[in-house]
Amino acid sequence: MKLDKIKDDNSFMKDRDSKAVVNVDNDKLEAYKNKRQKNRQIDRTIKDVEQLKSDVGEIKSLLHQLINNNGK
Repeated sequence: MKLDKIKDDNSFMKDRDSKAVVNVDNDKLEAYKNKRQKNRQIDRTIKDVEQLKSDVGEIKSLLHQLINNNGK
């Protein structure tokens, strides 16, 4: 792949063959990957908390049924 500099920006270069603009700033790429990973972890944590809330609600419902059935 042969790359040419893009005017006034060292982060991007243009591929001579495909004319694609390529980001060559590895620090920004790593920062993006880290942020994406953190966002995925946050999403998984949110799903886990939602599942726990649902499970606790189900347990509470079952406990109420047990209490009501034993009281009769």
